[in-house]
Amino acid sequence: ALTFRQTRVWHDSRTLWEHALRVDPDDYVAYLNRGTVRQAEGDLVGAFADFTEAVRRNPDYYLAFYSRATERLARGDDAGAIADYTATLRINPRYIEAYNNRGLARQRTGDLEGAIADLSEALRRSPPAWPPRTMIQANLTMAQQALARRGQ
Repeated sequence: ALTFRQTRVWHDSRTLWEHALRVDPDDYVAYLNRGTVRQAEGDLVGAFADFTEAVRRNPDYYLAFYSRATERLARGDDAGAIADYTATLRINPRYIEAYNNRGLARQRTGDLEGAIADLSEALRRSPPAWPPRTMIQANLTMAQQALARRGQ
């Protein structure tokens, strides 16, 4: 019966999460999920607002910080992305993707030592057969090469 009732409000993912927020405006997971839908739809301003609201409603929800950081990284706000990835890692220090992405943001700001430290940590924490490991290794190699060129 619950599933049938839900089909009346679920026309697409966005309407589902908007309905969830009407029912419970404090649902930080619904803000995160609606933000993810908005991001996929190209509504980057709305996505950022939803990620920020999820952070505001639960400052211990690492996925909200991570999602907002990723949005900031995509629009070139490297300092904001670094701050949000740092918050992500404060809450969940095992989140490999946050080390990788913070390393990329640090590389873009010229902090090659910080980038190498983050990318090395991401590589150290990643399982040997994990597919993204190759990408992390490539990012680390690029940062190391950039640092070597800087020293020449």
